[in-house]
Amino acid sequence: MTLLQMQYFVCVANHMNISSAAKELYVSQPSISRQLSLMENELGFKLFQRHGQKLVELTIPGELLYKELKILLHNVDDVIDRAQSLKSQNPYRLRIGFMQNMDTSKFLHGELKQFITENPTVKVDLYARSFEDIMKMFIEDKLDVVFLLLFASEALAGIMPIASLKVFSAPVRLIIPKEYKESIESDRLGVYSSLPFVIVSNADNESLLSRTGLNEVVDAGIVPQKIIWAESVDTMITMVEEGLGIGVLGPSVRVYDNSRIFVHTLPDKEQQVGVNMCWRYNDQSLSLKSFISIMQRSHNLP
Repeated sequence: MTLLQMQYFVCVANHMNISSAAKELYVSQPSISRQLSLMENELGFKLFQRHGQKLVELTIPGELLYKELKILLHNVDDVIDRAQSLKSQNPYRLRIGFMQNMDTSKFLHGELKQFITENPTVKVDLYARSFEDIMKMFIEDKLDVVFLLLFASEALAGIMPIASLKVFSAPVRLIIPKEYKESIESDRLGVYSSLPFVIVSNADNESLLSRTGLNEVVDAGIVPQKIIWAESVDTMITMVEEGLGIGVLGPSVRVYDNSRIFVHTLPDKEQQVGVNMCWRYNDQSLSLKSFISIMQRSHNLP
């Protein structure tokens, strides 16, 4: 029994009409009839009850075969689609993604240079995107490795099987307008609660992205009375520069020298914010294995 015969049989059984099946498959009716006859001869039983040339219903064994082959052919199509999606993937390429404004110097200290030196034929592509875009690209298999804040990697692990390495962690920082520096005592953080806090979020309310650092602020004794939502880190820093509030940043976000703001690191806590390097659990590519090995050695990880 060939794959072609199985496809013809399932299509005819779907329509219970050879003419309709022929139109769907773009073949002649005699071709389908001939293949069904060969299939019945090979199996040793009839597939359809017929009234003259008209198909009436499936026989009992034909009904069983139809149900099972329909599932089998669906699985075959799925495997083919997955295989075709891999045809554009280059085994000599490593695609790495991280969030915009992420301070990669906190966890990459020459590892990329070492990787390229050890793997000169592998092309490395780097993508700095928004939190949402990085998550989407990884889920759609457009990235091999992503660097995410810990809460984001936990969310990703709830969607698909991943492996991860913690490559960096540190306390949260407050980004404060210079004009507040003299009027606020750094050892009395509770007085910050009366000031607006500017929090990065992808919506005008608390989101998964905005939770990073906010719990740490509360743990430090600061309970913000007012929150202003900013759509990006750049927007948040601009708002802080203008004296509209205090910004909250994870330790992995890059902040350049800026005379209009100063950075205050919150007291060290057991629960710190950091970065996880994540990849698909079943990804066995040699380039990925090499990169993981370099990161493990560099960060003294098992």
